[in-house]
Amino acid sequence: MLEAPCLRSTEVARAMTEDSGKQVTSMAVDGGMTVNNFMMQLQSNFMNATIVRKQEQEITCMGVAIAAGLQVKYWNSLEDVENLIKID
Repeated sequence: MLEAPCLRSTEVARAMTEDSGKQVTSMAVDGGMTVNNFMMQLQSNFMNATIVRKQEQEITCMGVAIAAGLQVKYWNSLEDVENLIKID
């Protein structure tokens, strides 16, 4: 069960490589499944790529908060918030 999403992601990455001619060498991940170290190692092995996991697992919520903050001018630009998303 853990291999299925990894294999599907690998299929997508291979299709992207075929279409673009550029090898996928790293993949940024977030979400609940990314806390599973075994699964992230499987993904890395299948793709032969580096997996970049963010500290914030539910990055979608953070993205919404950042978008709202930018809209109300809490932050002036994306550059002001780049350092808010930390890598694990």
